[in-house]
Amino acid sequence: MIHLNAAFREARIDVGVLLVPSDRLGKFLVDRGPKMADAKRHVEVARLQDSPIILFAVEHDGPGPALPKQSKRSAGTAEK
Repeated sequence: MIHLNAAFREARIDVGVLLVPSDRLGKFLVDRGPKMADAKRHVEVARLQDSPIILFAVEHDGPGPALPKQSKRSAGTAEK
């Protein structure tokens, strides 16, 4: 956030876009990975609320159907 704030002040960037996992998805990720609540808190602490910054949360839509097994090539088969 420090670097983002400096870039806004120096007019090196016009808009900041941060893509972070949602709070619900964040439970399944490692501890050090920020999630939406963390990103919002950091924006407030850095006093960037009035800056042109956009926060996007990514959510997992759940498990899908099982993928079909892929056959392995036998050791002596040449690829065509």
